[in-house]
Amino acid sequence: MSRQSKHKENKPTVAAAPVRPRDVALIAVVLTGAVLAVYGRILGFDFVVYDDAAYVTQNKWVNQGLTADGIVWAFTATYHAHWHPLTWLSHMLDVQLYGLKPWGHHLTNLLLHLFNTLLLFAALLLMTRKPWHCGMVAALFALHPLHVEPVAWVVGRKDLLSFFFGMTSLLAYLRYTAHRSWQRMLAVLVLFGLGLMCHPLLITWPLVLLALDVWPLQRIGMAASQPGVQQISWRRALLEKAALFALTLVGVAAAGFGIMVGVVAKLDRWLSTSPDLLAIAAYGYVRYLRQLLWPSGLIAIYPRQQTPAVWQLMLVALVWAWTVGIAVWQRKERPYLAVGGIWYLMALLPASGVLALGTHRWSDSYTYLSSVGILVAAVWCGAELCAPRRWMRTAATVFAVLLLCAVTALTWWQTSSWRDCPALLTRVTTIDPDNLEAHELLAAFALQRELPVEALRHLDTMWEQQGQTMSTPDLLNFCSANFRLNRFGQSADCYRQVLQREPDNAQASVFLGAALAAQGDPAGAIDTYQYALRKNPDNADVLAQLGMVLLQQGQLDRAAGYLQRALLLQPGNTVARRGLADLAARRDASAPASTSRPDGP
Repeated sequence: MSRQSKHKENKPTVAAAPVRPRDVALIAVVLTGAVLAVYGRILGFDFVVYDDAAYVTQNKWVNQGLTADGIVWAFTATYHAHWHPLTWLSHMLDVQLYGLKPWGHHLTNLLLHLFNTLLLFAALLLMTRKPWHCGMVAALFALHPLHVEPVAWVVGRKDLLSFFFGMTSLLAYLRYTAHRSWQRMLAVLVLFGLGLMCHPLLITWPLVLLALDVWPLQRIGMAASQPGVQQISWRRALLEKAALFALTLVGVAAAGFGIMVGVVAKLDRWLSTSPDLLAIAAYGYVRYLRQLLWPSGLIAIYPRQQTPAVWQLMLVALVWAWTVGIAVWQRKERPYLAVGGIWYLMALLPASGVLALGTHRWSDSYTYLSSVGILVAAVWCGAELCAPRRWMRTAATVFAVLLLCAVTALTWWQTSSWRDCPALLTRVTTIDPDNLEAHELLAAFALQRELPVEALRHLDTMWEQQGQTMSTPDLLNFCSANFRLNRFGQSADCYRQVLQREPDNAQASVFLGAALAAQGDPAGAIDTYQYALRKNPDNADVLAQLGMVLLQQGQLDRAAGYLQRALLLQPGNTVARRGLADLAARRDASAPASTSRPDGP
């Protein structure tokens, strides 16, 4: 037998055994039940402080629901360094339907993940006609722990929506390949454009479609595998996607504009040629691949990316050489290896750091689309290697069942960490004790719940690592926690540090004065407040606090002037109102002396 005929005989084809509708229905029902069983409990989860406030709970435009002004804002805003109007509109629709009840927002995420799972199964089935292979890929996609973040996190909506439109554009593209027409390509273009309006990470999708032309569609370079599919040249394949590539450039421009306005990025960051960022990107591909194969240490907030060590780069080079070498070597006999790898590489490229379309930080949600390529390659390769022997097929079936049980258990456990803010951030600090951002959020959350001891524990950890470089907001939280624990001396010293950095910081002046007054130094408090008023004479909080200190000192007339002025500037100022009430009582001969003290932070 010649080498050419051998390749032709071993080449995988999509014209397999007839698909039985009963198998398809069974797989779809199992996938639906599995998704609902594993993720159904997120309906009882709360919002988390990590970006949910910026996107939903404290976003004044989203909080209004669907309004004309809100729709205009969604299409013009680069808020949070992104341009994704459809994502904003979906959050607005949730508020319109459910208000700010977390279960409704989580329900939308759950349904989108379910639809995405079934759409992925349908798309793969139409391309390959192998229901059990496709079912395994869809099940791993639905139940993998790496995909918990975009489902259980309300802010993960953008990943779910972009995947949804990516899959629907793929289904439209399959209709186009069966019968080419400009109307069908227009449908592909529209759906792809909608996906870009959900998340810019979809910009490389046309390259994935081009890879699918090679396998499993076999429109390029192989004999057509389906009766309705016509073979085309590479030139034709590129030309027919010209509109998609043009829309990609628009998406890149929109995403780049969003980042420039949102985080003041530079034009030269759009396409990075920095050796450090290229090294981080190469390392990131291998790191995500490791997490896909061995999902351990998954957290919501990863540390900032650092340039890999030399030994890590050497290991990365070996992995890249090995995987690319196998894909090239097996490109004819097992083309799914190369196509799956291209899917993974292209879908992850916008988040890799090479293109400046992200924050250059690790995120589990970046694998939501890209992981499909690796899953397809792994399932098809495993099935083909085990096909020759019956006992191997039986062992592969048992392994597949055990694997699904394992990932389901891991996903169930991973999902529990998203039930509320303390659970989410505590898991981060458990796995990464030096994670400063998690400690910062936990400290702020503890102060909101009036738990200064817990807040101080996290702030002490931050102080040990940062010292004098601690940010001003964190330093203010440190001061506040000490004040609430009646550690007025430490609190005053802390506020003085803030004022050394920012002499015009009115908040620090207010609370320094409160700390000095509580410490028994009213003269120091009065001096502090008067200094702050020289900087800003119309600060109602400072006026009210100064009035309270003067009231304590029995200087009723001076106190009245400051309190009345504070109330005039800010009619709702509770400190000024209480001070004036105490003042009225002091002026009543029958009323006891006021024992009020200025409020602390």
